[in-house]
Amino acid sequence: MRIFNRDRNSDHPLFLYLQKMSKRGKTEYDEIENAKARNYMHDPRVSSRRENELLNFTFNDGNGKDLRLDECTGEQQIRKGLDHYFEDRVHAAANPHFVDCAGDDKDDRLGTNLVTTPLELVNVFLVNGLSRMFMWARGMEAVELATYTPEFQAAVGSFRTLANDADPHAVDSKEFVHLMMKEQPDRDQFISVIFTLYEVYRKQFPYHPIWLTTLSDFEKGCADSTEDEATRWCHLVGKPVAGKDGQWAIVLRFPADQFPKKYRPTVLDTDHAFYFPAPEEAPVAGGLAADVRMKVKVPAGEYIAMFPALRKARVTNCARIKAFTEESITRIREHHIKILREQEFAQMQEVEAWLTRLEEHVP
Repeated sequence: MRIFNRDRNSDHPLFLYLQKMSKRGKTEYDEIENAKARNYMHDPRVSSRRENELLNFTFNDGNGKDLRLDECTGEQQIRKGLDHYFEDRVHAAANPHFVDCAGDDKDDRLGTNLVTTPLELVNVFLVNGLSRMFMWARGMEAVELATYTPEFQAAVGSFRTLANDADPHAVDSKEFVHLMMKEQPDRDQFISVIFTLYEVYRKQFPYHPIWLTTLSDFEKGCADSTEDEATRWCHLVGKPVAGKDGQWAIVLRFPADQFPKKYRPTVLDTDHAFYFPAPEEAPVAGGLAADVRMKVKVPAGEYIAMFPALRKARVTNCARIKAFTEESITRIREHHIKILREQEFAQMQEVEAWLTRLEEHVP
């Protein structure tokens, strides 16, 4: 079996876990697990050092015992360890591992070559994803609030005048965001306030990574989107919208020099199955997003970076996500492999062999 695109035997701590996950049945849950397993098996961009960091990661098993991931034996233990690794070492880490391990021999971190080009970068940002920040701002005590800048205090004061009684992810939260975003004057003020709040919030509660694509790829991929434009934005960059009907998306546009360090994503930098690794040895600057709508002929590039101050971005568009019946993740992955085969780099021997392994699910 291959793990991180390297031949491994049954002694590897993840061998039996991935073997089982890759042979799941045909339910939607099984397909998700199968896709995640294949990503772990075939992603060529996880360096040996990062793999070792993962396997030596220590977490609490929930029963008062600290375990290293390479000590885990059962499926549930390994799953919990992988979840904890993403949360503690990537998602909520002050110094995430994709930065700490950059530059290793097999990381292929080539995204930094964008710094010398005039290319602008885009992030599709879901405003409803800030619902926990809304709760935090509403509940901050006066003593703590007094320690912050007058600008931040004013933003909190402004935010508290809004009709926000929502719990995170509840219907009321969706309606609250919609109320603030549906009209231009209210929207501009709301975005200004939440961006100011986020400057403090992100330092107390780190959130990584930010996923980026180039402005040119974004504009080409979304050129024909009209009534469901927010849904199309998400699909282009590999975000499914199931369960997000009615949420608001905004397009954040960043100058290239806003991210002096950008990185190619790996399977370790995400917790969802719609990430798709780029082919081994493919001469691409970043990753290649799998279009959930299966429309583009050339996948949009994708990069990750430490999450920046939102105030550094320019909001160029915003819209409400509309429900969309999406294909299964298996079908989306099959189509993405087909699109990769149509790219010029697919003629390379290493790329062709890599794609064949994925198509045939050669372990």
